[in-house]
Amino acid sequence: MALRRSNGEGTIYFNKKTQTYEGQFYYEDPATGERKKKKLSGKSLKVVNKRGKDFLTQMKQERAEVLMNQSKVGTVGEWLDEWLENYIRPSVRVKTYERYRCSINNHILPYIGSIGLDHLTAEDIQAMMNEMLSKGGRNGAGLSPRTVNTARRTLKSALDRAYHLRKIDYNPTDATKASKTEKAEIHVLSRPQAKKLLEAAKSYAPTAYMAILLALSTGMRIGEIFGLLWENVDLEAKMLYVKQSLVSTNHGYRLEPSPKTKAGYRQIELPQRCIEGLKAHRAWQDEQKTLWLDQYKDNGLVISADDGGYKDPSRFTYAIFKRLLERAGIDTAVRFHDLRHTHATWLLEKGVHPKVVAERLGHSSIRITLDTYSHVIKGIQKAAVSKLDEMDDEW
Repeated sequence: MALRRSNGEGTIYFNKKTQTYEGQFYYEDPATGERKKKKLSGKSLKVVNKRGKDFLTQMKQERAEVLMNQSKVGTVGEWLDEWLENYIRPSVRVKTYERYRCSINNHILPYIGSIGLDHLTAEDIQAMMNEMLSKGGRNGAGLSPRTVNTARRTLKSALDRAYHLRKIDYNPTDATKASKTEKAEIHVLSRPQAKKLLEAAKSYAPTAYMAILLALSTGMRIGEIFGLLWENVDLEAKMLYVKQSLVSTNHGYRLEPSPKTKAGYRQIELPQRCIEGLKAHRAWQDEQKTLWLDQYKDNGLVISADDGGYKDPSRFTYAIFKRLLERAGIDTAVRFHDLRHTHATWLLEKGVHPKVVAERLGHSSIRITLDTYSHVIKGIQKAAVSKLDEMDDEW
């Protein structure tokens, strides 16, 4: 004897062969809306009836959520793909595009990619950011505030475009709060530390020595150093010209034809020690050419692999440079980028005008220099006041 469900959702009957009650329950597939049938069984009519009700309630809730999130303009994930390919990729460098893609794929889509674009709320985005901070990294570790804020900025840019195209009525990221970040600590090497580091590098490899000497002598970024060509070095005039940077992409290494800003195109006058180092380094490269013969890849790079090929800046930073710090007895918390800070700090401490330092570093504004090295500027202010005190009897 079958018990027919009053609302047309199915029937429950007793199976004599298995001595159990079995039910057939009809429901709408949450994702597609297609009518389907679910079989459930139990030892009593009451048990099967309850299981059926619970199952149908769950299916209705899931279907309601899907219908609520259905969008006339597609999902967040679909828009991010469209925005990235049509509005970002044509106008940025390959490496910049890859950073956007990485942030979207790893830090946005897993959380809100399936939500309808016009149903996305500030609460959804803030919840995404909070979860990223608490357990968004590998093995459930939290991501850094800087990484979370990068994802937020990426999403904000994409949604700003969607707003201007009238796909959404407002940008929900405007109602979210960025994660609090702390400035990375600047480590400035003393002269004795720099000397020990150069000695350790010289005994390790010519390229390591030259890369560190260039960083300390010019304040160039690591990509600029590893992308420096001999044609941009004038040893007679004691000058080099920053025109490109080496970047590592998913498709290999490439020289980006220009720095990020107009100020990045710059000429830097070289100290005599760096000139002598470059001459010795070029002689070493000439020896390598005779050793490698036809296998030598002459890319015209100042910093290159033994065979003339590209040298990986990232590997040098995180592997070789750290090893050299240990050999020199220097804290491994020091980054290669701190050599740039060291160069700037040394010059400011010697009274070089911040405008000159900004030009050597390629800062787009002297304000960046003043903000970055405010701790040094304060020391210079004190020294200036002491000079006035010395002149007190003269006026």
